[in-house]
Amino acid sequence: MDNHLFFFRQYAAGIPQDFLDAARMDGVHEYGIFFKIGMPLMRPAYAAMGILVGLNSWNSFVWPLIVLRTGDKFTLPIGLNTLLTPYGNNYDMLIAGASGAVLPMLVLFFFFQKYFVSGLMAGGLKG
Repeated sequence: MDNHLFFFRQYAAGIPQDFLDAARMDGVHEYGIFFKIGMPLMRPAYAAMGILVGLNSWNSFVWPLIVLRTGDKFTLPIGLNTLLTPYGNNYDMLIAGASGAVLPMLVLFFFFQKYFVSGLMAGGLKG
């Protein structure tokens, strides 16, 4: 969780102070500056973090393995892991399931690719 906060702090530190000072001179209060200037300028950061958090949640394995007890509620990574047994592996089902598991994340990435790349680049530059 701390790395998310650091990511957004670094991105916000890269926003030019002139935008914020101009808004203060126009009489906009601090909440208005955040919602009218800060949030629109931070859209790439929100998109990049959304992709990273979504990918992390989609691929989570340990916590659902601990919490879930019945096979009908298993997440996709746990369900794919059940195909690997000491008595024989079902590789054709495993490869098909892994291909199907990748598709939603590829669609999400290609949909937000422009924001993702610009968000990571702007958050990593020192200005």
